[in-house]
Amino acid sequence: LLLGLAAAAFAGALPVAAQEAGAAIGWTTCADADEHPPPIAAECATLSRPLVAGSPDSGRIELALRRIRGGDGPAPIRLWYVAGGPGDSAASALHRLRDVFPDPDIDLYALDHRGTGGSRRLGCPEQEAPDSTDGSEIVAAEWPACIEWITTQRDDLEALTATASADDLAAAIHAVSAEPARD
Repeated sequence: LLLGLAAAAFAGALPVAAQEAGAAIGWTTCADADEHPPPIAAECATLSRPLVAGSPDSGRIELALRRIRGGDGPAPIRLWYVAGGPGDSAASALHRLRDVFPDPDIDLYALDHRGTGGSRRLGCPEQEAPDSTDGSEIVAAEWPACIEWITTQRDDLEALTATASADDLAAAIHAVSAEPARD
């Protein structure tokens, strides 16, 4: 977690050559995790990015963003949570950080990397079905069929890279930084 947070702090200094001009973020109220009492007010948005950087004809990918505001101060600290496990959804775990960072001057942000959570998640419907061998968890015997399904059903695997995800994070940080300070 700390490594991910530190990496996000440095990501703000990355060049954002791939960022399109005028990429505004349209935040809407969304429900946060039900298991976290009391419910935390969260806002969700999507960030549209090129599927393949530098290739405008490659299509687009919609990436899930989430934020939890800390308070009403005019100049918040923006803290980005970067999920570190393969397949983890940062957006769905963001509510856990409010207990760690309850300061009203800190706004929490998360981006689901390509292929995770709400960002065109890689998954295996049969192997993750509730009635499969281990429910949503994929066991060793299920992996060959899962990999076969993904490689035959997905045509975007070459665009789901760590480099593309880092570029997406830099673009998201850039877009959020361009937003006006809260009132």
